[in-house]
Amino acid sequence: MKNKFIWPACALALGLSLAGCKDALDITPQQSIDASTAYNTAQKVAAGVVGAYARLDNPRLYGTDLVLVPELMGGDGYINWDGSFQNYRQIRAHTQISTLSNSEGIWTQAYGAINQCNLVLDNLSAVTDAGQKSQYEGEVSFIRGTMYFELVRLFAQQYQPGTTNSQPGVPINLTPVTTTEQADTKLARSTVEQVYAQVIKDLQNAIAKLPTQNISRASKYSAEAMLARVYLQQGNYAAART
Repeated sequence: MKNKFIWPACALALGLSLAGCKDALDITPQQSIDASTAYNTAQKVAAGVVGAYARLDNPRLYGTDLVLVPELMGGDGYINWDGSFQNYRQIRAHTQISTLSNSEGIWTQAYGAINQCNLVLDNLSAVTDAGQKSQYEGEVSFIRGTMYFELVRLFAQQYQPGTTNSQPGVPINLTPVTTTEQADTKLARSTVEQVYAQVIKDLQNAIAKLPTQNISRASKYSAEAMLARVYLQQGNYAAART
């Protein structure tokens, strides 16, 4: 007699489980935001600017590596690494490879910050206040130019004054990436000259757009100071002085 109830019970359980699955599959994903609505208001654009700043605090950027790594790689002889992390020992000895977590992390996080800036720049039309719009453009232009400057310093040959600087630099991408297909696209490396030209263009735009005073965020003088560093790296001392 007990066997008579097995199949009806199984059918009922299967039906309930399928109904439950249908409800679960119909929910809106909580782990991502639709690209078409992510920056469609001024408030969302403002949050995107804050997000660009937040990325700079990553340990692979100014949270650690963009401060420590250039010092370890420098030739002044005053900085050494006596810690237990082998990655930094390799960096100090100039024996690191492209798959080193620090190198890969700097590359990935810097381009993540650049893409955040591109997203903001692509959606500035959502901001109707002219003053805010100008400031947001200046801020993300400053961040993007700074990231490209750090990338070309660390992943390309040094800028050589008086030459064409046609040696490979890093890829330049000025459009936002919003799909996995776009993220998988391999961009060619621009020349060192082209990367420096983009850095200078971004920083000059930042100087034109940013306010002269801003306690907690980038200002006109922040961009001028970074541009002076770029000119010094190029050996353009006259431009750096001005």
